[in-house]
Amino acid sequence: NRQQRCDLYTVKVYNKYWRAQAFTPNGNITAAQLELLIETTGTPASDLTIELVNDSGGNPTGSVLQTLSITKASILIPAWRATASFSQALTNGTTYWVRISSPGSNNAAYWEWWATDDSGSGYCTLNYPNDYYAGNAKYSQDSGATWNVGLNSIHTGANSDFTMKLYSSGSAGHTVDIKTTYTKRYL
Repeated sequence: NRQQRCDLYTVKVYNKYWRAQAFTPNGNITAAQLELLIETTGTPASDLTIELVNDSGGNPTGSVLQTLSITKASILIPAWRATASFSQALTNGTTYWVRISSPGSNNAAYWEWWATDDSGSGYCTLNYPNDYYAGNAKYSQDSGATWNVGLNSIHTGANSDFTMKLYSSGSAGHTVDIKTTYTKRYL
């Protein structure tokens, strides 16, 4: 575990506002399950789309490897660890992205993805095991046509991360874990 100064936020995901988190496995693995710390405000008009995509020039615009969905009906409490199962081979040293969107939702009823911004005054624990190189967060304000470094237009730090946990199958049982504990602040 590496402890550093950071704040925990929730960042809106709706309509044309998409979010993504990069990661690079340090070993060939078969990803089996993805866990995100998300919540909703109101009842979003559409489900949350989660895509595992290849990197393309440092952006989450490569080919889509997996498309998963979290239904709005499945969110039972405000903050929730959303889990989706699948099977996907991932290659050592290759950068991948978890990209999320909800094109039918709006600014009154939307999804939120918890994230860290290490420029703040709080402390959190970021767990980077030996099988993971820390990635970075990016955001889009135009449905994925262009991508910017950071959580949103306010938090543009290169060391920001969205919370996620990726489990692999097999005997190695690798885990990619960006895990935080801190008091949430709203953006």
